[in-house]
Amino acid sequence: MQVKDLDGNIYHWKLIGGISNSYNEQKSSYHLLARQLIRDCFSTLQVLEEIPIHIRKTEILFLDFYLPQRPSSKQHVAPSVLFL
Repeated sequence: MQVKDLDGNIYHWKLIGGISNSYNEQKSSYHLLARQLIRDCFSTLQVLEEIPIHIRKTEILFLDFYLPQRPSSKQHVAPSVLFL
């Protein structure tokens, strides 16, 4: 995926990070509560944690959680003729 940082530089963003699981070491109670809430609301999605993202050429931040968005296609958003 191509992303642009705050300085206008374009990077190829690789989604590398840990998959949300029962790994609780060094996680705050709020992080664990957020993880459980995300699992309850989006049980079919693969949730990634601690994803690095460039915000400037020399600065990297980490996203606590990343939920991939399903690609939207016409068949998923348009009403079906069979059910009208």
